[in-house]
Amino acid sequence: MASEALEVGDIETEREPSGGEIRQVITASSLGTVFEWYDFFIYGTLAASGIIGRTFFPAGSEVMQALLAWAGFAVGFGFRPLGAILFGYLGDRLGRKYTFLVTITLMGVATAGVGLVPSAAAIGLAILVFVFGLPPSSPPGSVLAIIVAVVAAAATMEAAGGMTYLIGVAQKLLRANPKQIVFVGPLVAYLFTFCAGTGHVAYSILPVIAEVSRKAGVRPERAMSISVIASQQAITASPLSAATAGLLALLDPMGVTLGKILLVCVPATLIGCVLGALSVVRKGPELADDPEYQQRLKQGIVEAPVEVKPLEGVEKRRAAGSVAIFLAAAAVIVGFGVFEGLRPTYTETRIVAGTVPLSTIESAVSELMDPEKAREVIPRARLAEALENARTAPPETREVAVSMGTIIQIVMYTSAGLMMLFCGAKPPLAAKASVATAGVVAVVSIVGLGWLGNCFFDGNRELIVSTLSETVQARPWTFAIALFALSVLLFSQASTVAALMPVGLALGLPAATLVAFFPAVNGYFFLPTYATIVAAIAFDRTGTTKIGKFVVNHSFMRPGLVATISGCAVGFLISRMVF
Repeated sequence: MASEALEVGDIETEREPSGGEIRQVITASSLGTVFEWYDFFIYGTLAASGIIGRTFFPAGSEVMQALLAWAGFAVGFGFRPLGAILFGYLGDRLGRKYTFLVTITLMGVATAGVGLVPSAAAIGLAILVFVFGLPPSSPPGSVLAIIVAVVAAAATMEAAGGMTYLIGVAQKLLRANPKQIVFVGPLVAYLFTFCAGTGHVAYSILPVIAEVSRKAGVRPERAMSISVIASQQAITASPLSAATAGLLALLDPMGVTLGKILLVCVPATLIGCVLGALSVVRKGPELADDPEYQQRLKQGIVEAPVEVKPLEGVEKRRAAGSVAIFLAAAAVIVGFGVFEGLRPTYTETRIVAGTVPLSTIESAVSELMDPEKAREVIPRARLAEALENARTAPPETREVAVSMGTIIQIVMYTSAGLMMLFCGAKPPLAAKASVATAGVVAVVSIVGLGWLGNCFFDGNRELIVSTLSETVQARPWTFAIALFALSVLLFSQASTVAALMPVGLALGLPAATLVAFFPAVNGYFFLPTYATIVAAIAFDRTGTTKIGKFVVNHSFMRPGLVATISGCAVGFLISRMVF
């Protein structure tokens, strides 16, 4: 018994941890959990706001960007068990405190490192410059300056309530002619996008088009599909859009005015939209005969859309005033573009030092070739005096008209200032406006893609021009296909213009052809992932506006192809008369 008691006494019993030690363990584990979920919270917030998708993923589709961003979120969750196994083992071997500090440091470095990662276009530019040794070229500065000015004015108008006012006017126009919604809908979408210079107006009128179509017994797919296409086509006809500004900046040195671009693109895109509407006016069964709509009615899925609250009193007057100022600014820009004589001029004095005028060289050569002066001896002092007189060219003076890019910037910034002074637009609200957010995305996209395209093209100019010039000049329509295909990938008219129009100039295509094929940059309806397309499908509660089994057989394909092809064809014919 004694031996047994001795053996039992020799066994060490585990010491119960003290209250302080328990609190320390709980605090440490809680801090680890808090830091971990704070990390997920930061990523989730940036992913939900679209910042990560727009910055780090090159796909132009907002839906694809969001899916890729959330895929990164899912990868983080997928690696949690692996991290627990690895760092749990290290914690047992090396100590929990050391392992805890290592994991927190790694999480912090990774989170902070996201801010140091360049965008997709910047990565491509870096590869071309640092890996392949191509010259870096330069970003499209004039295009960016014009876009920033236009976005500033549009965002200020939105801050003053101008967008809400335009939406109210659009609702009245749509409800006034319910039976003709297939034609009235796209006309209103075109008109308001043309005036605003942005397709964001479509988000607010699409629910109205869907509701009016349903109440009028018209299949909503018809009006919804062509209205989305019309809002896209109007971008290439609006004097205030980023795409038009980019094209004007490229063609202005060639003498192409804004007036000529509008004379070609406005009728071309309008005719294209009308033909697109005709192509869908009888599409699909009538709403009363649609089995899917009837099924949704029985299930109670169809709901009335929420209407935008109308403005009243002072807010309405300020909003109407901001719209009037914005449209007046647009009219002034169009006036300067159409009538070149209205542009202000200034005298430019140009002194070119260290050069010799061509006339001086020709005179000297003719005198040296004179046989009668073959034996003439010229003193050194006289020769030095003649060279000194010829070394500096006389100053050149000429009258120069202010460029349209500069005029657009001046007028747009002036209109923004007037809206702040007289319409109550607040700068903080303008900075947060949806137009401002979209403008920032456009600027970043154009900087990256435009600079990347310039770098690639300048580094391979001879090869590209020699390979494609004959084909493109013999078959100009192939360049329109290239514009369409690139816009499908970039999901941006302005980015497509910045990336590919300079190539067209280098290939020797005339300015008339480039303007005629400008509507071809509206190809991002081809894949049904663009925001306005997704919104139209969501707003149509009847289920008639939809994506087909094979993805590309969606509601927007027929009117989009008809409007784009006919717009380019009509533009090609009109350009031959304008240029």
